[in-house]
Amino acid sequence: MRFTVQALEERPCAVGGPHVLQIKLLGDGSREPSSWKLFADGACVADGSGAFARECFCEGAEVFLDLCRDAVHAAELHQWSQREYELLSAARGIAGV
Repeated sequence: MRFTVQALEERPCAVGGPHVLQIKLLGDGSREPSSWKLFADGACVADGSGAFARECFCEGAEVFLDLCRDAVHAAELHQWSQREYELLSAARGIAGV
């Protein structure tokens, strides 16, 4: 799912509307997550069950990617400058350590 976040961030960055995205997988530590949440610029913009995510990936990774892209667009988030995006992205990296 990390690939999904990277792919989602690439297109808005290219057209001047970058957002910092994170996918949080929730569960009991077993192999499959029980649920997931998509955060854009720190706000939860989508969530669902682990089973739903698996179904999307079985159809093709693009299905899940499109779902996430639509959720970010529908959230009508603040438009960050490239510099602000870079700072938020660095903060995400630090928080992930």
